[in-house]
Amino acid sequence: APMTPLNRPISPNRRYVVAHAELDAIKRVGRSHAGTVNDVVLAIVAGMLGRYLAAAGDGAFSAGGRPPVALVPVSVRGDDDAGEMGNRISTVFVDLPVFGHDLGDRIRAIAAQTSELKDSAAVRAGSLMLAASGWAPPMVSGMLARAMGQVRAFNLVVSNIPGPQQPFYLSGVRMAEVYPVVPLNPSNQCLSVGVVSYDGRVCFGVLADRDLDPPVSTAAAGLVAALGELQGAAG
Repeated sequence: APMTPLNRPISPNRRYVVAHAELDAIKRVGRSHAGTVNDVVLAIVAGMLGRYLAAAGDGAFSAGGRPPVALVPVSVRGDDDAGEMGNRISTVFVDLPVFGHDLGDRIRAIAAQTSELKDSAAVRAGSLMLAASGWAPPMVSGMLARAMGQVRAFNLVVSNIPGPQQPFYLSGVRMAEVYPVVPLNPSNQCLSVGVVSYDGRVCFGVLADRDLDPPVSTAAAGLVAALGELQGAAG
């Protein structure tokens, strides 16, 4: 992955921002560009990141340069695994098309990658069965952490999890929104994006090192602008 302002050792302190979109709007835009919900989510993140890198004044990120790379967990559960406890996941590396501000172009570029990657032998070979708690066995997770810490294989993690589409309640109070937090790799990742769909909304949680420069508020502004593209495309 290329070097970006997101990739350096981090402090122990964090900042966190959130935003949300309507799931129906994401589905409509995805269908109109032959993409999935996850493709649209990645296209929104690419729009955010393109604006962030432009604000950072990084001349390397102009048209024709190497695109940033996202590590994206994907489900590889098949029909034979239905009803089993735990999650069967793998990961893919997706080039994020940050050089243009046309949402449809970004969706199509990402969909072309993900449709090929999901069926690849590398994804099947890299699958892990996570325990019902959501954690990989300690030996496996430790090896992955050490391996990923030794090389800049990706610039950020983007994790999108489909959540329940009915409302939850606590003591009679309806939960309005839910926002995820994806941990940072202390060796070389200053920003991560978690996404969860819940009750008709898609909720984005952006975690960053407190000392990220430009700050996470710049990424938040880019995310809001990218979501504005979505609203315009959805009509």
